[in-house]
Amino acid sequence: MKCCSLRDVIRNLQRRRQARMGQVRLRNQKSCPVTADLKMDTFLFHSSRQDLIVRVHHIMDLPQYGHKQWQSYFGRTFDVYTKLWKFQQQHRQVLDSRYGLKRWQIGEVASKIGQLYYHYYYLNEAFSFYSAIRQRSYYYQVNKEDRPELVVKKLRYYARYIVVCLLLNKMDLVKVLVKELSEEIEGYTQRFNTEDQLEWNLVLQEVAAFVEADPVLVLNDDNVVVITSNRLQEGGVPQLEQGMVVGQLTLTDALIVGNCNNQEPTEKPAKRENPHKYLLYKPTFSQLYTFLSASFKELPANSVLLIYLSATGVFPTGRPDLEGDLFPFTRKPLFVIVDSSNSTAYKRGSLFTLFLYCPLVAFLYVCGLTSMRQGLWEKAQELLQKAYRDIGQLLTHSPAVDQAYLQFYGDEFLRLLLLRFVFCSAVMRLHKLFRESRSFPESFPPLPRQETVESSVLQRHVLELATMLDVQSLFYSNTTTDHY
Repeated sequence: MKCCSLRDVIRNLQRRRQARMGQVRLRNQKSCPVTADLKMDTFLFHSSRQDLIVRVHHIMDLPQYGHKQWQSYFGRTFDVYTKLWKFQQQHRQVLDSRYGLKRWQIGEVASKIGQLYYHYYYLNEAFSFYSAIRQRSYYYQVNKEDRPELVVKKLRYYARYIVVCLLLNKMDLVKVLVKELSEEIEGYTQRFNTEDQLEWNLVLQEVAAFVEADPVLVLNDDNVVVITSNRLQEGGVPQLEQGMVVGQLTLTDALIVGNCNNQEPTEKPAKRENPHKYLLYKPTFSQLYTFLSASFKELPANSVLLIYLSATGVFPTGRPDLEGDLFPFTRKPLFVIVDSSNSTAYKRGSLFTLFLYCPLVAFLYVCGLTSMRQGLWEKAQELLQKAYRDIGQLLTHSPAVDQAYLQFYGDEFLRLLLLRFVFCSAVMRLHKLFRESRSFPESFPPLPRQETVESSVLQRHVLELATMLDVQSLFYSNTTTDHY
């Protein structure tokens, strides 16, 4: 027996592999275009597909705070995905016919990428992937497989797609997807004896609650619901006056929620990227503090951190100094909004948030209106724009307004929040439903009431809007403040 070194063994294996590759090329030269290289690439394709899924899970295990930590991993994962997607597009026929590539496997890859995008709040990118999966029916054949875990993947895809559509206000598509998901859940529970039927029914109930949460419907002339957008648009926010001295702070990070484009008072405003956002649901104090610390650390110069806190709240027996938890973060510009559904002043929680999100919808809601014609809606919006311009004049020209407000007024999104806050305060002070001062929203530093929220100019706008909607009887007709 001849003794061979390890180097000889490796060389012999390489020669045999090259010989086999040559035989494969000769045998398939006329009958099939599949080469050994393609076989090897196909093997790498399946390996890379599994590697991509593992990478996505690993990235999602990374902390969401401190977005600079995960950006490099984020890019590498998309490099793998790009190569996979290009390869399956070039060799789809061979992968399907000879190597049994299932369409749901392609859909799984696209779904993971959409999930990764959503995890970091890239909603439009996530929507494009989820939409492509549905349009190309990647999960269509799953129902023919006798594997419940594959059907669950399809159901989870639908649930994630619906959440993204809800956040993007694509309500027409949400209703279609909910119907499809309901049918998929019904088929899933009938085919397989599962224990998660109640959980999936709960998902449907939660989505239905989101859809029904919109208190006002805008109808066109054919009584068809019109989906209105509340995104910042050119001309939607009063511009800064020429020569006005305001702060140059820019909203960069938003904890909980936020979306804006900064705009300078020029003819062609320069756009910038939307601020980085963190969306937390029922976080612990430790989690909230960790995200705050990371945002504070990465906040660039001349930037603002927005914190929107919406919670049920409690009624403590003592007087703990809870706001003191935020004191360390006030070393940099900080804009805080606090809303609570645990309020006895309102029939329904988060009315303050509704005013900040869409003042006209909130106005209609407190007046008991559930629908509105599109033409009247547009006229009311024009009246609101006039009110915003006058509110801006009040805030920027009154010497009694604290200079802290002007520091934030230069940012378009924060400016809009300030204008809507003043409008909300004025409406509640004139509405007969809100009789006690504890029903009114507060601000710190406090605004001078007579020159802002109780200004006769602003009160006339509120009463004019009430007259336009034929609900003037719900408001105090005089503009004095004796009733509160």
